[in-house]
Amino acid sequence: MYSVDVQITRLTIDAYPGWVECVLQDTSGREWVFEEKIPVIGADHVDADSPFPQPGDIACEMIREWTDEEGRGRCVIDTARPWGVETKEGESQFEVFRDQVRIHYPETHKFSTFEIKAESPTELKFQQMRDCRYVAVINLALPPSDPVIEQEDRIVASLGLTYIHIPVDFKAPISRNFQTFCAVMKAFEGRRVFVHCVANLRTSVFIFLYRVLHQQIPRSQAERHLHAIWQPDAVWSCFIENQLAGH
Repeated sequence: MYSVDVQITRLTIDAYPGWVECVLQDTSGREWVFEEKIPVIGADHVDADSPFPQPGDIACEMIREWTDEEGRGRCVIDTARPWGVETKEGESQFEVFRDQVRIHYPETHKFSTFEIKAESPTELKFQQMRDCRYVAVINLALPPSDPVIEQEDRIVASLGLTYIHIPVDFKAPISRNFQTFCAVMKAFEGRRVFVHCVANLRTSVFIFLYRVLHQQIPRSQAERHLHAIWQPDAVWSCFIENQLAGH
């Protein structure tokens, strides 16, 4: 499945599940306006207090793709599949630039320019990340006990992506791990970064803390995503409170 990037311009209905208005720009520069439910637009980070515009995405089907005379990738997509999403005028097929479209992983959580994944990705998915303009992979798993894919560093580097390994002991996370993670995230600010571990537990906590401490996301809002994945145990709850208290 694919998804196309859109800009969320305003919240139209605040009551659950919430509705937003968003804009898709095609290759001619025309802006197409959608109004859809927050979960459909990948906009769980949006609420009544959010500044706009905000990033979002709409799942779509790739109809065809090609490279134009200037060497830029183009494609025709259909937002009617799989979720029946159409513009206010009832349109669903659009010609967009290829870098507006990315592989959509249903088990992936997207927060602005970075994503977190529930398990170790495959070599094929690393190739798909490269095609979707990701620039770096951050691995928080702890070898050799964690089943990360073989030679992940070599595979990622061979694709032209930057590979950063921050081994985090699940039973004893330390502040230095999180400080390193924050430094790396800031170095890649504004670019697409893929973060993973093994079961998404370490990763979800680090992303939660980064959003609260460095992106000024309200704690209650960021916790909705964290708690959708797990309820941190005593070790990780203590780690979270220590990091929040230290800033």
